[in-house]
Amino acid sequence: PAGTREMRDRAFTYLDDLVSQVREAGRYVFRRQPEIARHFSSRYRRRQRRAAKAGEPPTEVVEQSAVQDSGAS
Repeated sequence: PAGTREMRDRAFTYLDDLVSQVREAGRYVFRRQPEIARHFSSRYRRRQRRAAKAGEPPTEVVEQSAVQDSGAS
C-alpha cells in the first residue's frame, strides 16, 4: 500500500505539471483571443476567484458525474 500510494502521488504530480504546462501554452498561444484562451484555465479556480471577489465563502465544486455515480449504488 505505501509503495502504491507513493506511485499514485508521483503520477498525480507529473500529470498536474503537464496539465499546467498545456494550459499555460494554450493561454499564451490564444492570448489575443480571450474567448478561446478562457478554455485553458481551470473552471474550479475561476469559481474560487469569483467567489472571493464577491466576498462569498469558498464552495466545494461537485461535478455532475460524481453526483450521478454516487446515486447509482
